[in-house]
Amino acid sequence: MALNSRRPTRPGNLARKFLLHLVNLPDQLESVEFRRFKRSFGGLLERHVPHDLIRHWVIRIEEEDAGELSKEERVWKYWLLPLRNGIRVIWQDSDMRLRRIGVFRLLEIFLQVGDRKLSFGPVTDDTDWFLSLLQPPTFIEDALMQLLECPNATKVCGNAKCQTKYFFAFRRSQKYCSEPCARPAQRWAKNKWWAAHGPEWRKARKPAKAESATKRHCRREK
Repeated sequence: MALNSRRPTRPGNLARKFLLHLVNLPDQLESVEFRRFKRSFGGLLERHVPHDLIRHWVIRIEEEDAGELSKEERVWKYWLLPLRNGIRVIWQDSDMRLRRIGVFRLLEIFLQVGDRKLSFGPVTDDTDWFLSLLQPPTFIEDALMQLLECPNATKVCGNAKCQTKYFFAFRRSQKYCSEPCARPAQRWAKNKWWAAHGPEWRKARKPAKAESATKRHCRREK
């Protein structure tokens, strides 16, 4: 299903909306979903994406076509999609320890949240040199922290055909992201019930119908 107002996001919670759109991004840069995401959050991304770090990754990977990629394509391939994939892993796991480690790994790797004085150990990774003093939290950091604040609300839609299957649930038992996605399962449950109990239900209903018809006839006779 397309992302819409039926999705169980909280009104006014921009961080959740950002997280929901990001985790549901398809693999194609040219997709309609990415254009919508860019219209809504392009300005925020431009301010918070670590472009210097992305260029560093491109140089380390040394792909033949890396120099031909546009700035947007580099962000998409080396930052946005890997970040989306990391969020999906955390989204589907209810283990709070894994969630905590996962969120802080995402913050460290993709947003360079940290402090260089915390670079412990005999070997320092070269990306640690992108760290400075710990800065105030960004909008994206606040969005990722939603994965810790609502661990039981991140669900995957039970409808295998759902195109935006990651959603925030209203209740713990919720299995589908929206009413349209739930309808096939509801129809299947009804058909299963009728197959198992339909003949018995119809058989029991016949005497009741006959009795009702007799009572109506008696009232007319009177």
